[in-house]
Amino acid sequence: MVNLSASGAAELNLKLAEIDITVPPRHEGRTTEDRERWSILRFLATLNQQERIDFPLSLTKRERPDFHIRIAGRDWGVEITEAIPTDYAKALAIAANLDPDVVIDRSLFKFGEKKSIEEILEIIESSKLTDCSWVSEHAAQDFASAIQTIVSNKTEKFRKAGFEKFQTNILLIYENMPVPKLERRSALTFTTDILEPYWQEEERFDYVYIESGEAMLCLHQGGHELIRINNLW
Repeated sequence: MVNLSASGAAELNLKLAEIDITVPPRHEGRTTEDRERWSILRFLATLNQQERIDFPLSLTKRERPDFHIRIAGRDWGVEITEAIPTDYAKALAIAANLDPDVVIDRSLFKFGEKKSIEEILEIIESSKLTDCSWVSEHAAQDFASAIQTIVSNKTEKFRKAGFEKFQTNILLIYENMPVPKLERRSALTFTTDILEPYWQEEERFDYVYIESGEAMLCLHQGGHELIRINNLW
């Protein structure tokens, strides 16, 4: 469980760097706590590097939302989720047990689509990549559509009783999409466009952050930006 406090930027960096953020493979006991720790600490390290954190700071693990961050007297709630097609996650777990070196055609798994176990096994058993066209703009569009679905689903939960609201409410998404050639600036543009109506809704998250590779995409009512993740580890 992650709980920490810091009175300044240097102290926060030292404490963050001391925490093991290793995430085991899916077939070796990876837990939701592992993934949430990895996401929230990289998030804090990046905001700290960008000088977007006021002090003192405290981080507390909880539920609905997953974390409470108190920053110089203000309260943030952070909900964390992973962006990955369910069947792709299943395929990775199954392949790890059958043949860790197998090549999985990632482009065959699209967000929101459902495959049978037989279909998943057939993909795993084939080492031939079949779709070379799912690159660049197509990948960015699929990325944006997946993020829209995740934001919509999480916002529905956000609006339900029992989900505590804070002065600032953040949705932090760890992107693990099977997009082989994602151009992140293009993905940010498509995602910004597709989420534009979202910011007119009354009860919603104030910020959507997406951790994607070594970049973090930040979207909010006032605009968007692409930030390089500060990897202290």
